[in-house]
Amino acid sequence: MTTTSPSILPYLQVGPGKITLRLDPSATSIAPFSFLDDGQDPLARLLQGAFVTDSGAVIKEVNLLLQRDRVACVEDTLPGLTNFEVEQYWRRSMNMRRARAPEHTLLLGMQIDGQGELLPFASLFYCKNKAIFFEPPCPACGQPLQLCRDDAQLRSVGLAPYSTGLCRYLFCPSCCQKTDPQVWYTLERKDDDPTIVHDARTFFRILAGLVSGDQKVRDCPA
Repeated sequence: MTTTSPSILPYLQVGPGKITLRLDPSATSIAPFSFLDDGQDPLARLLQGAFVTDSGAVIKEVNLLLQRDRVACVEDTLPGLTNFEVEQYWRRSMNMRRARAPEHTLLLGMQIDGQGELLPFASLFYCKNKAIFFEPPCPACGQPLQLCRDDAQLRSVGLAPYSTGLCRYLFCPSCCQKTDPQVWYTLERKDDDPTIVHDARTFFRILAGLVSGDQKVRDCPA
């Protein structure tokens, strides 16, 4: 069950003749964007933004609900929570929102599958120095890394299944078919993760070495 997720990146890229989704900058240097609510919800945080023209004129102000990079401790309130259950929470929340306030609910066509269900967006990184979003590229081939939701594939390389917990791993499907040992990435390694898993800090060190050397990675800010 490893499928390519839709990307919101085209809506975040500025260009002539484009309507862009602009996230409001933070007033502090701690976070790059302005959070309306970054408090008690263990699964999500609320951002402030707007759809703007290529001249910066505001068309419509919006609030964006963003899933956290890591799920906060939920053992007391949601014991045994899994990635699949988190996805179901998002779908139910979207359906309730559309039913109760359809005039205040904005969805993009790529967010909805053929059955009318909500699809999660692909992972994005943000470079504060360049002020741009980009998809995490595979350091070997430059293709966007993908989230693996296939339990059998994860187990085959000694990783925790997607469906029974909250661990999430990114990988390059093309390179993993051709490379041994495979290389996988996660936000923070667990003590029992195999050595094929790299954390975010290691990933960025690898990218920094590539973009500062002779090898360039597609769409990665240099």
